[in-house]
Amino acid sequence: MLEQLPSRSPKRWLDRVQVALLSAFTPRHQQILFVILFSAIVVLPLIQTIIPFAKIRPLDEKRNLAPAPDFVSKVLHGDGRLAQEANRWFDDRMGFRPLFVRLHNQIDYTLFGHSDKVYIGRDNTLFLRSFVDTHISIERQGDAWRHKLQDQFLKLAGYLRSRNIRLVIVSNPDKSTVQSDLLPTDAPLRPPVTQFDKLRNFLRENSQWSYVDGVDVFAHCGHYRPFYRTDIHSTTPAADCMAKQIVARIAELEQLPADFWNPTFSYHTEAWSSGGLTSFMSIMSKITEQIDIRDSDSSYMGGPAPGGLLQQDPAGFFETIYRADSSLVGRKLPPMILYGNSFVDPFLESGLYFQFAEVYRVRSNGIPVEAMLRRLPSSTRYVVVQFLEAFLNNFTTYQIPDP
Repeated sequence: MLEQLPSRSPKRWLDRVQVALLSAFTPRHQQILFVILFSAIVVLPLIQTIIPFAKIRPLDEKRNLAPAPDFVSKVLHGDGRLAQEANRWFDDRMGFRPLFVRLHNQIDYTLFGHSDKVYIGRDNTLFLRSFVDTHISIERQGDAWRHKLQDQFLKLAGYLRSRNIRLVIVSNPDKSTVQSDLLPTDAPLRPPVTQFDKLRNFLRENSQWSYVDGVDVFAHCGHYRPFYRTDIHSTTPAADCMAKQIVARIAELEQLPADFWNPTFSYHTEAWSSGGLTSFMSIMSKITEQIDIRDSDSSYMGGPAPGGLLQQDPAGFFETIYRADSSLVGRKLPPMILYGNSFVDPFLESGLYFQFAEVYRVRSNGIPVEAMLRRLPSSTRYVVVQFLEAFLNNFTTYQIPDP
């Protein structure tokens, strides 16, 4: 009979390891280990604050960090606010802070599906909390808010009409408006008919401008997602649909066919982990999604502009200026100004610019409408004003001149 071999089961080995650890760490050793760990937790962040020895990717704070207080002045004058300012300054720069913040946020996201700045909806769709909160504040302002906006658009159209310029209004809805079914249960509810819905109806029914409604355009843009899961922006196919609709409206005003420019775009899918909303979450892991990318043969990817010259404004006001070759001007739509935010960035790659004799791009971030009106080129025949639903409050503050 063969002699029975000794057991090598995992449980037997784990028991031996446990016994060895208990025998190695006496109560005295455990006390020493605790002191060492506690000292490391206190001392290492201080060293990292003064002399960073570990490379840690900084947080995308979306805010300005607290400035260093004027220690000398406040000490000499006995200013009691010194302690508060010093604490805020230190809190923003404590060693390992980015690591600890990301670790905390990762636990909230992984275990509880929560983020302080982002709603985590169905289908892993992210919504910016501040945008959703803005919609609620708008509803609380009621009809007075909408009437003020309507007056602003009427005044803008009147001013442009006095200069023989036609206004085209383009509205980009927020993701939470178009994909409200994907919002999480803890997101606040809005009424069935919102102030934004009423504003859209007003813009649609008024003949003093041409209106491109993003909600309607996205609804007829095929099977493509209207928004990225991990970003506030509309997807490339949705932006292409908007660009084609803008050109079609202006072509119709020029008594040209609506399909004056009707390219067929092709796309391929790629994994993408650069969604802007993930930066608000500040977590350890990357969140990826599959997105539609324009194929290179159906997209302007830089280099010489087709049929003209694309350049920066020497004066620095317009972000870009496109001018078609003089031999092609007769086959182009009239000159226009494109005033809008990052939602119109894809229009350049789509080829929208090259359907016009001239295009002057003004990035609306921080530039009020009245500043754009003061710089209207004499050749301008159309002004395209694009706005995002969540930023409509900005439009109520513009000082539009009288006609």
